[in-house]
Amino acid sequence: MSETYSSQAIAKALVPKIPGLLSVIASSCVIYDILGRKRRFGTRNRLLIGLSVSDIVGSISFGFVSSWAIPRGTPGVFLAAGNDATCKAQGFLLQLCNTTSPLYSGSLAFYYLLTITKGWSEDDVKKYNILLHGIPVFFGVATAVVGLVLNLYHPVGSLWCWFGSPAPHYDAFRWGMAHSFIWSSIFFGAFVMVKLYREVRQLEKATEQYLFAKKLKEREPRSISLSRGAVGPQQLAILRKEPSIKAFINGEPEEPHERSSTISWAMNDSNGSLSSSGEEKKRRHSREVAIQGILFTGAHFLSFIGAFLTHLLQCITGKVYFGLIIIMAALLPAQGIFNFIVYMRPRWRKKKLANTKKRRSNAASSKGFSFPSGSFIRMQLLLSSSRTHSKGDFP
Repeated sequence: MSETYSSQAIAKALVPKIPGLLSVIASSCVIYDILGRKRRFGTRNRLLIGLSVSDIVGSISFGFVSSWAIPRGTPGVFLAAGNDATCKAQGFLLQLCNTTSPLYSGSLAFYYLLTITKGWSEDDVKKYNILLHGIPVFFGVATAVVGLVLNLYHPVGSLWCWFGSPAPHYDAFRWGMAHSFIWSSIFFGAFVMVKLYREVRQLEKATEQYLFAKKLKEREPRSISLSRGAVGPQQLAILRKEPSIKAFINGEPEEPHERSSTISWAMNDSNGSLSSSGEEKKRRHSREVAIQGILFTGAHFLSFIGAFLTHLLQCITGKVYFGLIIIMAALLPAQGIFNFIVYMRPRWRKKKLANTKKRRSNAASSKGFSFPSGSFIRMQLLLSSSRTHSKGDFP
């Protein structure tokens, strides 16, 4: 007679499989994209490869295999089809990725901490590549082997095989060889996220100060006197009728869409503006890199939040809640999905901005000839138009 399984046992067995399979595909795409690049890849991409490999191992063992590896006939376990050997193999792989994944996430967060907040170059970080990769691999393999030697891998509920009963002191091994790494990586990741967020805010403030100083420089009396010396009285009278140019000459605030830098360039006052623009591009790049660091750290935090809360409440109340177990079963195998989204984000964002710019350009073309660049082009047309109706205004 076939065994009847509870809805909770069925949910525990089925929920991890879909995110696990999708995570394997997503992590494989990240590795394929990095290795397929023609140029040499740096420390960050090497860490992403290590993290993705760990995610693939975890997604297969945590998610896609899940209860299949538990010995057949284990009471209350839906889809149990393995034996003692498959249970030990799954426990070994789970412990391996339980350690390497948090530590690789910590290495990636440490990389962003050094390059963004400390200003380290790629060559400076390369000196520590052995530690950034060696620590996750060493502790992962060492703890997994210890669990295998001490025969600690047994079915855990109806989810998978890991440190469990009847192994003696299995809970102490969980905390000492798994939860300690997970919790440490979460707290370290939170610390790095705060540091990176503060760095982003400082970059934004620096950008605001740069733009403010730039506008002040463009409105110096020297620039206005040059403008008045460069055009005749009739052209200057025409220019005064243009709202944005009138505002510039009179020192009034500009409309948000206007770009006074074009007028400053037209008045031969752009010395040093190219270097300032270069600094602004560096600030934007640093800001984007810092945001990537925050998102990668957040992806790690999101994948382990279910396990974190489950273990925390178990320590406080001594109870395990089914809802949190389902969240843990769905998120633990899914870190590869989150990492893939963060990895592809700059590319998707760049493509979206290009498409938006193209649509606006097409819309402007369909409505007729227009001048989105603002004051400078209108000023040139007005000057050209007035030049055809008057003579002697320009030397």
